[in-house]
Amino acid sequence: MLRCRHLVILVSGLLLGGCNMLRKDAPSYMLAFADDALADPALEAPVEDDEIARPGDFVVEFRARTGPDIVGHTFIAYGRVAEDNTIADEMTAGLYPKDNIGGFVFGITGTESTMTAVPLDELIPPSIVFRHRLTSDEYARLLAAIEAARADPPDWSWVGYNCNSFVADMARVVDLKVPAGATFLAPMLLVSELKRLNSD
Repeated sequence: MLRCRHLVILVSGLLLGGCNMLRKDAPSYMLAFADDALADPALEAPVEDDEIARPGDFVVEFRARTGPDIVGHTFIAYGRVAEDNTIADEMTAGLYPKDNIGGFVFGITGTESTMTAVPLDELIPPSIVFRHRLTSDEYARLLAAIEAARADPPDWSWVGYNCNSFVADMARVVDLKVPAGATFLAPMLLVSELKRLNSD
């Protein structure tokens, strides 16, 4: 009976590990906040602007990707628009359980989290992207909120505060409307709803 219970927990964690990295070669020391540029902007999903962003404008992109799981993951990318419409010196932010797969399996009640981007955020192109242009004041507020989360990440929990919750909070920081129950939406649906609610 005990072995069966452990198997159920392990399989559930593998299937539902939406914010997780499952690469065998991933180093175990990647437990800090990441501001790294994504590997290949050419692989990204088409950008859907809520308004025209010109080179030099500040933007935040709400992104969702699939993964080797059934849930996927949401995160944000932010910076200034470059001449080629990518984000120059792009930075990313997202919330993940710190203990990797163990955090997902036991994250029902809450587990320590990290703000570290995982390799899958760079390796798997986003399935949907919603870009929102920011004023300099909104961008400053976003940076401050990310720094606060970096300094003291909230506990990660499946049903309390997960990657969607973090993305929804960052959307609120820049005065965007957020769908009800954002924590429980599939990542791609969350980004789609953010776009729908904030497109005029």
